[in-house]
Amino acid sequence: MKALWLENGDIKLRTDLAIPVAGPGEALIKVFYSGICSTDTGLMSGLYDFRGIPGHEFVGRVETGPSHLIGKRVAGEINIACGECHSCINVGKKHCSERKVLGIREHPGAFAEYVTLPVENLHVIPENLSSSVATFIEPLAAAFDIIEKIDINPEHRTVVIGDGKLGQLIARVIKTKTDNLVVLGKYPEKLSRLPDSIDSTDQAEELYPQYFDVVIECTGNASGFDSALRLIKPGGKLVLKSTYPTPLSIDATIFVVNEIQIVGSRCGPFPRAINYLKNEINAKDIETLIDKEFTLTEGVSAFEHLKHCRRQDKQQLKILLDITG
Repeated sequence: MKALWLENGDIKLRTDLAIPVAGPGEALIKVFYSGICSTDTGLMSGLYDFRGIPGHEFVGRVETGPSHLIGKRVAGEINIACGECHSCINVGKKHCSERKVLGIREHPGAFAEYVTLPVENLHVIPENLSSSVATFIEPLAAAFDIIEKIDINPEHRTVVIGDGKLGQLIARVIKTKTDNLVVLGKYPEKLSRLPDSIDSTDQAEELYPQYFDVVIECTGNASGFDSALRLIKPGGKLVLKSTYPTPLSIDATIFVVNEIQIVGSRCGPFPRAINYLKNEINAKDIETLIDKEFTLTEGVSAFEHLKHCRRQDKQQLKILLDITG
């Protein structure tokens, strides 16, 4: 089996790996498309201690498993829970204390020709939805987790800080709840990829005199977090979607004095994401976020391309791997 292999910060193509075998309650999936996200590039920089096949955003066809799933295209939730611990029973399986995470923690990922996942993690993809767009289901579900956790009403002044891949998806999801929304970004060319109905700016100074009821931070860097603290109103809700590569330096007094509610948000509901993409207009809009496709054999070049873009300050949104190409 061909797959991308990550070890000691270096990623390479391997062609000598065995096709994984699905265990009890699992399915074997032939991968069609995988998406590269910031977590994948972060793994190369040591974000988590991971050795093996990365990749967690994918679409594929079930090869072995329950009869009702054989031949179906699916996307898969990434948290593999034990189902028995205190967190699984009382909090939720994505917080399982013994969990494995697809392509991130102790489970081979989807930058490969085949992957295995528990059947309960799989969601069938509608026939009219292309595999490339369906690759966005996992990060789009993460965006929907925000409105699962907090109420956002039309009167709530809301700002999304970050114009990258996740920020783009979050803005579209929040727009379904309120028109009182603005995106604060860094790059005009990225902000231009937002729908015309979403207000945006790359001039933070335009917003700093204002206060927002809801601030959603998804830049992954300390400056974005600092902007969030300048924009949140007393009694407001601060939603954190970033996994920061280095610890933040925080004076926590502001959270006490201003009675700010901090909400962490990670993985989210696949059914809501799939339902959103069933709308042809939404699917076509999301498709515009795809900047480039590489084959699996070209996977190392895909990561080199992203490195080059960062060095040249050229902005890319979604890079996909066509695993069947």
